[in-house]
Amino acid sequence: MLRLKFMSIMFAFITQSSFICAQNTQGTYVELHKMDTSQTGGGIFKPKKAPARRPVIPITAFLNESSHSLDLYSSSDTFIYCIYDENDAVVLEGIMDFSTFEVYTIDMSFLPDGEYAIIISLGGSSYEGVFMLE
Repeated sequence: MLRLKFMSIMFAFITQSSFICAQNTQGTYVELHKMDTSQTGGGIFKPKKAPARRPVIPITAFLNESSHSLDLYSSSDTFIYCIYDENDAVVLEGIMDFSTFEVYTIDMSFLPDGEYAIIISLGGSSYEGVFMLE
């Protein structure tokens, strides 16, 4: 019972934090999904079966259309990211360190318009999102 109360409080806190973050950010929310590592092949842009339960995503992403950048928000964690183009080719990759900053901005102003996917890895979990640069 105590665990259920704790989980309910944590869910409310995370939901409220994401909502406040979304209110204070200019840009389009990029929905991230936990990747199913048991699936292989098929490419990033192929639809995958949705999980039965939605896991808590430890990072929030917003696309800033005016500057062609991706703003990522998180607590003090270090993530590895890769951005892929429509042909599943890596166009950007790096390490995001949130230990000193709450926001990490990825400049994509040099990339041509099109559909892109980001994969963010933390430990044994990976999260993916798809967005358009126009």
